[in-house]
Amino acid sequence: MHPRFLTGPRITGVLILVALALAAWFILRKPALEVDSATVIRGPMTVRISDLGETRVHDLFTVSAPVTGQLLRVPLKPGAGVVRGQTVLAEIRPITPDPVDPRTYAQTLEQIAALDARVAVAQAQV
Repeated sequence: MHPRFLTGPRITGVLILVALALAAWFILRKPALEVDSATVIRGPMTVRISDLGETRVHDLFTVSAPVTGQLLRVPLKPGAGVVRGQTVLAEIRPITPDPVDPRTYAQTLEQIAALDARVAVAQAQV
C-alpha cells in the first residue's frame, strides 16, 4: 500500500527536484585542490633559498674624475677584494675633443685675463 502523496506525477516532481539539487551542488562546489605527493623517506634535510637580494650602502662615497670621458665597465665583481694602490677600480676613456669655435676661444682668453687681474690684485694686497 503506497502512501497517497507518492503518486506518479509527484514522484516525477520529487526526482526532478533531487536531480536539480544534485546538479546545483556539482556546479557550485569548490574544485578539488591539486597537491604534490611524494614518498616519505629518512635522509639529510636540504634547504635552498633562491631569491633576489637588496643591497644597503652604509658608507656612500662620491668618486669624481677631473676629466670628461666614458667610464668603461668595472672589472670587479661584488665582494671582490680591494688593495690600496694596486686595485684598478675604474678606467675612463677620454672623449674626442671638439674643435674650438672662435666664440669659445674668445671667452677662454677673457677668463684668463680676468684671472690674471685677480692675481695682480692679490699680489698688490700682499
